Amino acid sequence: MNNKKFSELINTENKKKLIKILINESAESRVEIAKELNVSTASISKISEALINNDLIEEVGSIDQGKIGRKQIKLQIKSNQFLSIGIEVHSNYITFIVVDLNKNILESKSIQFEKLEQEHIDILIDNLKDIKVRYNETKILGWGLLLQGIIKNGESISLPIKDINKQIRDKVGVITFVENNIKGLAIAENFSKPNDVNYLFVRYGPGIGGVLSINGEVQNGLRNRAGEIGHVRYNHESKNKCPICNQYGCLESEINLNRIYKEKYNSHITSHDQINETFIKENYNKLLEYTSILARALSQAIDIIDPDYLLVAGKIFDNEQIFKNFVDEINRTKEINYLDRIKKIENYSEKVKLAPALLVISNYLNTN
Repeated sequence: MNNKKFSELINTENKKKLIKILINESAESRVEIAKELNVSTASISKISEALINNDLIEEVGSIDQGKIGRKQIKLQIKSNQFLSIGIEVHSNYITFIVVDLNKNILESKSIQFEKLEQEHIDILIDNLKDIKVRYNETKILGWGLLLQGIIKNGESISLPIKDINKQIRDKVGVITFVENNIKGLAIAENFSKPNDVNYLFVRYGPGIGGVLSINGEVQNGLRNRAGEIGHVRYNHESKNKCPICNQYGCLESEINLNRIYKEKYNSHITSHDQINETFIKENYNKLLEYTSILARALSQAIDIIDPDYLLVAGKIFDNEQIFKNFVDEINRTKEINYLDRIKKIENYSEKVKLAPALLVISNYLNTN
């Protein structure tokens, strides 16, 4: 689905950049926006006037700069003018959200299960049909779909159901923006970052996913796996076969947190919230071992790729001692200290929720 009205409203690069600033900053003055875009205030005034007249943004208040003279009026996007629908499908859960351009979540729902079956896709489709009826379709920018695993021809070849995207398009009657879930999270990260940074992004929990981003653009590679460290073969003597890449001994098969969860609790991780303080405390030594293995693999990847920094995400890194051990293990083999070049993603839980919806918005604003 391409929303023609929205596309026409943001038909210049500076309009797109202005909207992106307001999405990320909530409200900004014309002077602040002009400085950020390195253009004249008069130019921003002209652009903002057109967007106000078309009911996309509005003036919401003034800034007291402590100086005599005219106060600066703040601008913000009008709520509920346009919406983005986000869907994420994993082997153990499905989530979907409705988000406006101020990143307000208007509604969200999660479906959890032991193993993805067709009945769960049917429940998802029924909910999406309901959303399509309840919301004005002219306001919907699109439907973002993040799928776990390796994406080929718009479908995940890793999930037990291989035609999820096709079913949504055929049965709900919409066009989707599709990505791997880790790439979707990287796109959400790039949405709020300058476009000149280069980083390797790795999420740990329960599995391992990786993405390479260069100049603000997520890379694909020949097989759509650029930066996908989780499926690099680590243990060549392993008898653990990965259900995603079908290799023996890749990181995903060796240190997926579901191995711990299955052995200890006879269950699967169906929510990131399950990787909590209790889980970490009960499995602390094993988690130190797993994160050390990941660190050694990433140490080699850093040497090859040489990114500006390594960005990591996952509830497991909320434990400061585990994160310190992880960083120390990477630094142990380095000639230079990587301490300042290893960062944890900010507002991780929020970005995970928003990622599929931001996939849609970033396609309109050309920010991915």
